[in-house]
Amino acid sequence: MNKGDTENLVDCVELSPPLSPVRLAFAAPGSKSASVRALLLAALAGTETTIEGLLASNDTAAALNVVRQLGAGVQRNGQLVRVSGTDGQWSSSHHILFAGDSATLSRFTSGMLATSPRQGHWTVATSTANRRRNSSPLVSTLQRAGCNVRSLRSPAAFPIEIHGGANVTGEIHVDHGGSSQFASAALFAALGGERPRTVSLPEYWATDGYVRMTIEAFREFGHRVEVADERLTVCRGSTEKPGYVRVEPDLSSAAYSAALAVLTGGVVRLKGIPSSTQQPDLGFFQALTEFGAQITYADSTLTVNGPRRLRGGFTIDMQRMADQALTVGVLAIFADAPVSVTGVARARGHESDRISALADCFARMGVRVDVGADSFTVQPTAPRPAKVHSWNDHRIAMSMSLCAALVPGIQIIDVACVAKSYPGFFAMLREAGFTTRHYRQNRGAESK
Repeated sequence: MNKGDTENLVDCVELSPPLSPVRLAFAAPGSKSASVRALLLAALAGTETTIEGLLASNDTAAALNVVRQLGAGVQRNGQLVRVSGTDGQWSSSHHILFAGDSATLSRFTSGMLATSPRQGHWTVATSTANRRRNSSPLVSTLQRAGCNVRSLRSPAAFPIEIHGGANVTGEIHVDHGGSSQFASAALFAALGGERPRTVSLPEYWATDGYVRMTIEAFREFGHRVEVADERLTVCRGSTEKPGYVRVEPDLSSAAYSAALAVLTGGVVRLKGIPSSTQQPDLGFFQALTEFGAQITYADSTLTVNGPRRLRGGFTIDMQRMADQALTVGVLAIFADAPVSVTGVARARGHESDRISALADCFARMGVRVDVGADSFTVQPTAPRPAKVHSWNDHRIAMSMSLCAALVPGIQIIDVACVAKSYPGFFAMLREAGFTTRHYRQNRGAESK
């Protein structure tokens, strides 16, 4: 096989169900969102920060490379990462900072650098998939604030060229933009300079869980954030904090094992979940009760007890936890009545158009789903074994794998994408009792 043929191969997996109800007890991997925030804030700090529980994934690897290029020192020792911060004195020679597939990293880094008082020249670049995601609200927000930024593509998308030292206004106004990441990027922009700045947000984003995660991360690093309705004033705090940060488990990753408990009537215990978590996907666990699951929380452990039979016949709004809309869609296949999912328009602009991908995968399995612009309704059925494509999207690969809890012979094409957020996903399935057969095939052997 020549090199060209090898490069055209993709990783695939065939899955067989566990022989008994799933029973797991473990700590989910670290939060991807919290890991990226912690690394950027540690790089901005004026002292050394020890980070424990950092997620090992493609997105965090990209973040580690970016902070190194910006001048931060990084040392890894087992589960600990030590970051020697720059106090905002970024390495200012022209750097191309590659954020890979991470929209979180690319957008937050752009905001933070755009308000740097230090003269500097940086270009934030991304993967092809990330370039397809709309970033014009970020560019326009920063330009209106007086930042010297411009997109090198049209319409506005990455790569984005940034020059530090611009005369940035005191207030940053954020339009709706379709993603809370633009609101958090504006908060990073407010933090990037030397004086307090106010960020004005649409009401919806002011109460968004991911925005609250950003605010809590700022506070943990000693920065002050004053919230008055839709106006958030950010002031950089002492350079001597925090010294130590622990990344909490990722509820987005934990959701998949929780879904296995619901599908198989099993029990999953997720350890180390802080009661103060701001992660939006905490709402997913409440959504599981609609299907008949029992959810309890004690001693930092969240326990999911699956039902004997999945209930349906309800509508659920997933707007604030859109990453789990597909997971709910898979559960709905096996419910006793149709389930409608609303608030999913945002899911069309992620690594893939996730709603179109859902419809394609379900059609291959013989499952009827009625799709609208901002909703879909799943008609329960007995799905057939099928080979489906991940669309190079980690959420598609992981959610469709859940079907194999009850259906033998599900095959997922191009599963390397799970490394973006959950490299240990298939190891978790094996621990849950699944049989996994990994193989490689030509990229063009199965079309989308």
